[in-house]
Amino acid sequence: MGQVLSNMEERSSNASTQQLLAGALALFADASHQLDVSRRNVFKPSIKEEFKALCMDDYPVEGHLFSKDLGDKIKAMGHANRITKSLDMDPEHRGKRAFPL
Repeated sequence: MGQVLSNMEERSSNASTQQLLAGALALFADASHQLDVSRRNVFKPSIKEEFKALCMDDYPVEGHLFSKDLGDKIKAMGHANRITKSLDMDPEHRGKRAFPL
């Protein structure tokens, strides 16, 4: 009977230790994420305006500070910005429709 009670106490102790470790791990993960977001914000003033979207707080942190495929994302954003600028109409034509609708 004593051995059964001892085993029950040990299991209870293991469960509480696991709960404690899980809580500590969650706190560590949150602190690490907050640190990564803060580090990104340090870079924000020195990044070109067109790429500042990479520093937004809601942009996911994926193993790397700015993600593994940062180069590809910068190329895509640059390409999208060039297209946007090329489609931007002259100020005198703004508000006028190109097609008779």
